Parts: sequence; C-alpha cells; structure tokens
Amino acid sequence: MHKDTEQEVQDAQEGSPDSIEPVAKASPAQVLGQLKRFIIERLYPLRYLNPTCFEVVDDSVVHLGATRYVSRSDDPKLIIPSPFRRGLYLFRWTGRADARILVKLYPTVNHFSSEAVSSRLGYLEETRTFKERFVLFKGDADSMRLDPGEKTGVTFEIDGLSYKRLSTFSAVRVGIGILSRSSGTPRLTILFRMVKWVLTGKKSQAKQCFSNAFNTFGEGEIIASGDEEGYQRYIRNWEPSADELETQRVESDSWSSRPLISIVVPVYNTDRSMLVEMIESVRLQTYSNWQLCLADGSSSKSEVRDILSRYEKNDSRIKCLFLHENRGIVGNSNAALKMADGEYTALLDHDDLLSRWALYEVARVINENPMTDMIYSDEDKITADGASRFQAHFKPDWSPDLLRSYNYITHLFVARTALINELGGFRAGYDGSQDHDLILRVSEKAQFIRHISSVLYHWRSHEASTALNPQSKTYTLAAGAKAIDNHLKRIGLSGKTSYDAVIGTYKVEYDIPGEPLVSIIIPNYEQKDVLEKCIDSIRNQSTYHNYEIIIIENNSRSKAIFDYYKTLESDPKIKVLTWSGAFNYSAINNFGATHASGDYLLLLNNDTEVIATDWVEQMLQFAVREDVGCVGAKLLYTDGTIQHAGVVLGFRGIAAHSFSRQPGDFPGYMNRAIVAQNVSAVTAACLMVKKSLFDAVGGLDESFVVAYNDIDFCLKIRALGKFNVYNPGALLYHHESLSRGYEDTPEKLVRFEAEVAHFRSKWETVLADGDPFYHSHLDREISPFRISGD
Repeated sequence: MHKDTEQEVQDAQEGSPDSIEPVAKASPAQVLGQLKRFIIERLYPLRYLNPTCFEVVDDSVVHLGATRYVSRSDDPKLIIPSPFRRGLYLFRWTGRADARILVKLYPTVNHFSSEAVSSRLGYLEETRTFKERFVLFKGDADSMRLDPGEKTGVTFEIDGLSYKRLSTFSAVRVGIGILSRSSGTPRLTILFRMVKWVLTGKKSQAKQCFSNAFNTFGEGEIIASGDEEGYQRYIRNWEPSADELETQRVESDSWSSRPLISIVVPVYNTDRSMLVEMIESVRLQTYSNWQLCLADGSSSKSEVRDILSRYEKNDSRIKCLFLHENRGIVGNSNAALKMADGEYTALLDHDDLLSRWALYEVARVINENPMTDMIYSDEDKITADGASRFQAHFKPDWSPDLLRSYNYITHLFVARTALINELGGFRAGYDGSQDHDLILRVSEKAQFIRHISSVLYHWRSHEASTALNPQSKTYTLAAGAKAIDNHLKRIGLSGKTSYDAVIGTYKVEYDIPGEPLVSIIIPNYEQKDVLEKCIDSIRNQSTYHNYEIIIIENNSRSKAIFDYYKTLESDPKIKVLTWSGAFNYSAINNFGATHASGDYLLLLNNDTEVIATDWVEQMLQFAVREDVGCVGAKLLYTDGTIQHAGVVLGFRGIAAHSFSRQPGDFPGYMNRAIVAQNVSAVTAACLMVKKSLFDAVGGLDESFVVAYNDIDFCLKIRALGKFNVYNPGALLYHHESLSRGYEDTPEKLVRFEAEVAHFRSKWETVLADGDPFYHSHLDREISPFRISGD
C-alpha cells in the first residue's frame, strides 16, 4: 500500500562528479577561472548555488512585483522552469508570508506531478527569515512545481531561491561535516566509522546516519527539531488570552447548568510554595462552581496545616480534613473523596497545577452532554520552579488497549461522583497505581467518555516526582499490573499482565481459546527468492502450527517460480491457487478468502519475513476478542528501521505510517511505537481479521486496485463498532514492494492519484472528523507524532 517516500542519500546519487564545462576557444583567464571554480566546488561544494526564477502559470498566484506574490486559490502554484536530475539538492532562500505556510516541491514530468513524490521545502514565517533545506529527488524532472501553502489571500515573498545538486562525493563530504558539527566529533573519526560500517556489512547504518544528517539540517532542523518548539507554538496560538479568559468567566456564570465540581487532593508534607501554587491554580479558575477537598495525612511540616487552615478560613469553597495519621496515598485520597459534594469529582496531586480554564472546559463538556460519566484532558510537565512547561502529552480519544499498556489518561481525570462512590473509591493494595485502577473501573461502567483536546493539567517535575523519573516509584508497576489483571477478569477477558521496569509500560498476553485455524493469504507475482524466504520463515520460525498458507499466483511467467511451486506440493498446509486476471490486490485477496478454511484470515505480503517466532499468537490473541476488528504487526525495513507501526488517518489529507524510518527500537511519542494500542488502520502487508468480519463488510473494495484498500477495509471494520489494534509484539521484516515495484511511472501515478481521489470522496466525512487516535495538534504534514502547534 503506502510506499516509503524517503530514500537513503547515497542510493539517489549518480556516480561521478559533474564534469568541467567545455573550455574550447576560451581565453587563458577563462580557463583558469573555470579550473579555480571546479577546484573550489570540490573543496567547498556548497559555495556556488544556481539562482532560479519563478513562472506564474495560472491565476492561482498573482505577481505583485519584485519577489512579492499573493495566492488566489487554496492550491497556489509557481513553476521553476529548469530541469532537475535525480539526486540530493540543497535549497537556500529568504522569505516571509502574512500567515505561516508550508512550501512544497513537486517534480513535474510531461506536465504531470503527484503528491506521492512531493517534498516539503519548509515554512514561510511572518518574519523575514533565511532558510536552508536538503531535498532528495528520486527521479528526473522536466521542471519543478512550487506550492506556497494551501490558503487563499496570503501575500508572500520568496527572494533569492537558489539550489545545488550534490554529487556522491560532495554529499559524503558535506554529510560528514554536518555530523561533525552536530556531534562535536572530528571529521576523520566519523569518516573512519563510516568506512568501518561499510566494511563490516553495516552499510545501511551508514546510509541512515547520512540520511538523518541531511533531513535535520537547516530548515530540516526546524521541521524535525523535536516537540518543544511546536509545543511553545501551541501555547502561543491556542491557549486563551486574558480577554478570552474573562469571556469564559462571564459566559460560564450565565449557564443554566453549572455542575459543582469537587477537586480531591491528598496532602502530605508538600513543599510550601508548591502547595500554595496548587491551591491558587484552583482559585483562579474561570469557572467558579468548584469545591476543593484537601485531606492532610498528618504532615510533620507545621506550615502545611497553617497554609490549609488559612485558605479554608478565607474561601468557603475549600474544605480541609486533618487526619491523625498518614493513611498513605489511598487512605488520604479516600478521606478527601468523602468530603466531595459535587456532581463530578476531579483528581489533583498536591504539587501539581491546573490551567486556569480547566474547569470551564470540563463544565462545558458536561453542558454539551449531561450523560457524560468520565472526562480526561491532555497534560504537560512543569519545572519545579513553575517557570517552564514541557513534554506535552497530546492524547488519543478513548483507547482501551493503550490504557492497558500504560495509564495514558492520568491527568486531568474527572468522573461522576456517584459512580466513583458506587465503585468504592480508591482501593487498598494499589498504592502508586490507585489512579490507574480507579480509571479502569470507572471506564468499565461509563456510558459516555469524553477527551478534551487541550492541556488542562501541569504535572510538577522534581526529583521525587514520577513526572521527572518514572523509575522513582517502581513499586507502582506491580500494582498497575495487578489492576489490569483484575480489570480483565471483570470484563470477561482472560490474560496475564507483565511490565517493563525500565520503560514503565505493560504488556497483556491474552489467552487464546483452543487453537483456531489461521488462513495466511499471500499474493505473488514472480520473485521466487522473495517468496521462498517468506514461506521458509513461516514454516521454520513460527511457534503456532495450526495454519494454512494460500498462495495466489498472479501472472508469473518464469520457470523458477513454477518449479518452486512444485516443491511446495508435498506440504499439506500449503496450496497454490491461480488468479489470472490483471493485478488487483483487493480482488486477489478476496479470491483467496473464498478458498480459506480458517476462522481467521491473515493477509500477508510475499516480501515479508518473520522475526518474532510467536507473531501469529501475538496477532491472534487480539483477533479472538469480540471487540476487536483488524490486528496489525510492527514491520521493519531490511535495514532494521520501522516501516509500519500503525497508520495515522488524515496525514497529508490521506494517511501515513507512524514512525516510518525511525530505528527499530525507537519508542516513539509517548512510547506509541512500542506498545499495543488502538489505531484507525493498519497495513494489509500483515493484517489479521476474523473471516466472519471480512465477509460482513464484503472483503476488500476492488475499486482500490493497489493503494488504500487496507485503510478502506479497516475503516469499514471500524464502522461496525470494532477496535483495530496495532501490536508491536508481532514483528516481521517487510522488504517493501519487491514484487510489484513502486508508483514511479506516469501510468502508475495517474492510477495512484485516482485512488487517492476515490478514497477522499468515499471517506470525506471521516477524514474531516480526524483520526480519533491521533491528536489534532500533532503534525499532519511533515512527520507523524511531532507536535505542530498549528
């Protein structure tokens, strides 16, 4: 389905340096000048760049004079009329725009260009800025289309755009320089390390190192600089101003329904300033109908009692209880809970802070749907001195499997008070994970769960806090695993939970009833060696044995592949069927499904190779659940980098693989690459589903011949009310597209664009609503799971 849009730098270069310009009939001075330039370009390959100019090709852009333009449509475009050879280019420019816009490049061949081969050049900001960016083009182009954003009415300037194509020699030289400057490592050390990698069979590691260097250089560094810059942009762009806060105050005072929200806080020996700041963060709320319930576990610090008593005396909404002994986190929390009079209860730690608009947003959600039982928000961390906010956690909507992988909900958590009391409040024996246990129990009973897509809670980060150091309270993990195991029993699932003490995550191994037959369907065209590697890995590596393999032969001609088929005839688990029609991935798999005997189908590409021996069990344990639809695996490229770790719906208007081209053990944003979780879609390169569900939705839509058939299928399954699951425990290599090739011919690109348009039309409403498992403030253009702030 989706192909990787990156390609290692060296693979894209042509072998020889550019030749010296012809010098026939040139004067001695010209010859010396050209020779000097040739030598300088080899020593300093980025000194001379080629200037360029733009052509306005239609009325989507109006030239205002000099370097100024204005967009007149939501698809503005300019043309760079020069031809471009495949390879690595450096672009430099200076520019600005009235609104922040993303500039993209589209190689054009025979007047045709495609989103599939586009590159992101960088952003034009509201202030005039000089920028640089390396861009890799995988094919030759007659010209280059430049799209300045997707907004109409934006005035922008692009001044002095120039570019330079690097030879292989120059790319290596420049790459070593970038790596040296970024790491502080001498150039020769880096060179020797690269040579060693190449000589010891680790060429892919060297390529990836260079690729990362070019991808993060200059403007690329800004694009991929991490989440903190994007988060600060979010704070500036999305958090309410002083005037908006006052509007919230006035508006909420006039609401006909103003539910009382009780905030429960267990207190024990809290730092003086942190305690005061916590209380003040509640008192400054723009929604005023709240109650603060503080239970002090007999703090030895006398100042704690003094502070609490003073606030209780001065604000009738604050209630304090001074216990005669420290009952621990669970006992102190339950004591505070008993004071709660509100219709809803919110949890707050004694040293953390609420955003000023937190309770306003909670009350607004309750007003929108009074049946709401459970609410949670996004959160961030804040330094001990309260000066800096960082590491924002922009969460997915309700994801039960992610909640069993770690407590992603944490803060701010709000639930109906009657429901919490019905469940008995916080339970003894779960100290450290008492919140996780409570959230699991509330979620089992809640009819309506709402996620507020806004940072409403600031988790204090200091030496004793789990915010700064999750391992500072490792005892909580055992309690969390026990909470998950008990949760599974209550909802009728059988399994056992283990935990990773280093990362702080959980892994549930669900019991598989019986040993159901799994039908593995593998379309194939030629590629005997590729298919053989796939089949051998299944037969020799898999610990699950009750399977059948259905190979769908599609128009192969070579003697080698048919000779190989004959060798498989002796294996009763394998059968080869023939699909003689034109290649249609959907139709071929549908054909295979009709011949499947198993209760579970496993769609598998022929260019995959098993890594995890229990890969079938890892997928089947989820697929057997009644609430689960499609199950996807974690797939790695041949070089060990990630190819698939779930799919983000709506990325660049369609979909994209999460964490593609990151190292295989990359944890991802909030560990999302390494834990089981719910996703909107997974790739059909390795996808398991009940045969009954496959049949219920009519299988794969055959109007999607090559692309997006799997995403379409997953969305059809999701529409049945089922959860799709990504499980990294099922691990395979995916030597991508070795059989059918890439979408790199004009004919294939036309077909690809048609399928893009079809998918967008079919799922227009779903795409507009966004991916429920991917936050709206995470990037949708440059790199999945980076905070964009847009």
